[in-house]
Amino acid sequence: MRRSVRSLADGREIIYFDERPGTPPRTAVDERDLPATRPHAEIRRDPLTAEWVAVAAHRQTRTYKPPADLCPLCPSQPGRPTEIPERDYDVVVFENRFPSFAQSVPDTPPTVPGMPMVPMAPGLGRCEVVCFTSDHNGSFGRLSPQRVRTVVDVWADRTAELSRLPGVEQVFPFENRGEEIGVTLHHPHGQIYGYPFVTPKTERMLQVARDYLAEHGRPLLGDVLAAERAAGTRVLVTGEFGGLLSGLLAGQGERGRSILLQAFDGDRFDQRLKSTGHVSVPALLLTIVAATHPDRFHQIVGRTRDGLCARFLCTFPAFELTHELPEASGPVDAL
Repeated sequence: MRRSVRSLADGREIIYFDERPGTPPRTAVDERDLPATRPHAEIRRDPLTAEWVAVAAHRQTRTYKPPADLCPLCPSQPGRPTEIPERDYDVVVFENRFPSFAQSVPDTPPTVPGMPMVPMAPGLGRCEVVCFTSDHNGSFGRLSPQRVRTVVDVWADRTAELSRLPGVEQVFPFENRGEEIGVTLHHPHGQIYGYPFVTPKTERMLQVARDYLAEHGRPLLGDVLAAERAAGTRVLVTGEFGGLLSGLLAGQGERGRSILLQAFDGDRFDQRLKSTGHVSVPALLLTIVAATHPDRFHQIVGRTRDGLCARFLCTFPAFELTHELPEASGPVDAL
């Protein structure tokens, strides 16, 4: 994968990730006349829940449901410049023009004026847009396995980079899809948020994991993996590095699925598999739950850098299946 860093007309960073070795150099220039971005992002702590909340009024001016021929995430064409200056791309990442968090944000008072019980602070962080494909009518579910691999590598690259930025406490990649959750652009894309705080659900999960370890002397996730593998009743597809669980969340219905992903943010580690031999697993490999051998778990945890070795992504409510799930267990490629 080739990585090319360029700049947009207003100074924002754009990064092209190319799969093909022969792809021409990324030399297109953003010829739009854009004003410099001046995000006024701040965070305030809710006095009733003690949770931090982002306040970014400038996002009210963001692009809202444009027609397909004016999509800002499609490649630029003659007479129609977009956020991506090139005529085509594989995967591209750029700084959000209307971010909830940014590095160049003004200072704030320590508390909301007139409300000393409400602390506030600059929304110091970063928000990026990830375009999975140049095909406006595509979807993540229709990406090729190679492209999905590229997207995962891009998530790893950006998570490592954003984790080094001043003020960033948590990095969270996610997909943007569906008007029901407030998506305003239909082009297949996601975002990556570099939060200036640890989000409440993640904070709660980390505390539960710490409490479990203190009480039992074993990692919670390791015990969950071991129990699920031993029971076998919810494992639909399994392999030495993959598995899919069903029905872990109540209220999803009989077609509901809960997919849990693990991310490890440490250095590379090696694993010898019975079926395929030696495998070198890169840092930040995202794998479906049951991916890591429980007896290797403590070794991986020991190599993590920021303590957030177990991150989960749950889909709720049930997502629309693009392929029928297999009736019996089989290789992870069946996913």
